Order: sequence, then structure tokens, then C-alpha cells
Amino acid sequence: MKREVLIIFLLLLVPIVYSLNDPQERLDLDEDLFEGEINDDQEGLELTGATADLSAGTTVDKTQERTIMSEVEHLDTETDTSLDNGVDVTVHKDGSLEAASAESISAEENEFSDVVDISIDDELITASSVSSYSYQSSFTTKLLEDFSYNKKERKITVNKGFSLHFEKPYPITFDVVGPSIFIVDNNGSLLYWDVNFPDDHSYT
Repeated sequence: MKREVLIIFLLLLVPIVYSLNDPQERLDLDEDLFEGEINDDQEGLELTGATADLSAGTTVDKTQERTIMSEVEHLDTETDTSLDNGVDVTVHKDGSLEAASAESISAEENEFSDVVDISIDDELITASSVSSYSYQSSFTTKLLEDFSYNKKERKITVNKGFSLHFEKPYPITFDVVGPSIFIVDNNGSLLYWDVNFPDDHSYT
């Protein structure tokens, strides 16, 4: 009789042990810590500071303060930043994030595509290179190097850029610039610029 009871107990215990060792179950059950590889595609996964869609094979390192992911299909932070197809993405409890690269990012009226080494917090957005960028659809540009946007001052700084077009307060285009600073108002109108032109380039 004792042997039968022991066998029944062990059979009941097996699903519990398996559940705790399975990455998906642990990620749902443990709100504070998780480190491992996702076995199955996950949609709308609740992580520290964000909700994400992850593919099978993605490595996740999750703590109370931040989550690090090797790849991200889609991510929405608690501060309304969204990211698609990112690599080596870290999102923090306060919603700030860093990524080695991303196909597209939307953050507070700033739109990026094919961005490298981007960092976003409550004060600054920085990136080492950006394929294309727009602000409120009133400022568009492409092929930026060493980009920085100060949110409080609405100051855009670039080390190099091409086809910088401002629609407000009147259309103006810089075909290529070196180290430059642009300040816009809350409607995206250009208020100030300090531009260095490489070679004999100018604006029209």
C-alpha cells in the first residue's frame, strides 16, 4: 500500500518539476528573475519595462531592473517607445532602452529606420548611424552619423547627414552637412541652425 501511494505521489510531482524547468513557464511564474532561451514563439510577453514578441531561440536575461534580449520581433515600452526587429536589446524598468541595431523605432514623434547603437532615455536619444529619420513629419533626413536629440531643448545634433529637409516655417533643404546643430519648436519648425558644410555644399 505504501509503495502504491509513493508511486502516485511521484507521478503527481513530475508535471510540477517539468513546469518549473520549462523556460516559458518560468518566465510566466517568476516575476523577478529569468535567464534562458525561449523554446517557442512568444507574443505579448510581459517583461521588465516592456511587452515583447520574441522568436524561438531568443536568449532572455530578466531581472527586476531590466531585461536583455538577443533578438526582438516587436517591443513596446511603458514609455510609448516601439521597436521592430531589434538585436541585443536592453529595456530598463523606467522604459529606457538600448539596442545594437533595429529595423525601425518610434519614440515621441521621432521615427527611425535601420538604426545602429541607439539609446533612448527620458532626456536623450542617441545613435551612431541612422538610415532615415523624421521628426513630426516636418523634418526628414537620411544617412546620419552620430545622431543626438535632446528632448527638453528639442536640439538635434549630427556629425554628418544627407538630404536634411525642414518643411516649417518654410521649406529648406541641406543636401549634405558636417557637424551641425538644429533646434526645432514643439511643432517641428526650424528655429535655429549651426551648420558646417563639407567642401562647397550649401543649402537651397
